[in-house]
Amino acid sequence: MRTFLTLVLAIWLVPAAAVELLAARGELAFVGADRGVPQIFVIGADGTGRRRLTGVPGSSTTPVWSPDGRKIAFVRQSGDGSQVAVINADGGSPRALTAGPGRVASLAWSPDGRQIAFAATRDGISRIAIMASDGSGRRDLAPSPRDQVAPAWSPDGRLIAFLSKGSGGYFELYVIGADGRNRRQVPTPVPSL
Repeated sequence: MRTFLTLVLAIWLVPAAAVELLAARGELAFVGADRGVPQIFVIGADGTGRRRLTGVPGSSTTPVWSPDGRKIAFVRQSGDGSQVAVINADGGSPRALTAGPGRVASLAWSPDGRQIAFAATRDGISRIAIMASDGSGRRDLAPSPRDQVAPAWSPDGRLIAFLSKGSGGYFELYVIGADGRNRRQVPTPVPSL
């Protein structure tokens, strides 16, 4: 009962992106606690076969399945920052894809699984970055002095939508080509208070 309750609480308390169902494998990747430290677990959609993929020290959060279901990208805490890491869905050793100072969040695989977009924070500003799924070729997608968060790929992989903090303090919706060209704001209504 305690394991079930922990799983239910973990799924309920973490962001929706941190719990992903891969229908082909019939598995869920989620964040659970191991000795009080957040780690990545996988469990069958029927609640059987729970196994831990990552281990202490350091927390691991926000698992995101690759489109082919073979890998899971996640955020790994390291010192004062965090890095993008990847692990095979059937286990093995995690491999860091990013290095250096800063924090990462909001991982998103491209539909073909060849690239990963994410929010990278350095010097207090969060920017959307993109890299190959092996960690090579990292670049800022849309350099800006304003915070950018929550990248999301279009189904065909040609566009990436993201939020950028506007002058009024609200986040505004933008879209940009995966090649970094043709950035444009998507008109959205301003919330009334």
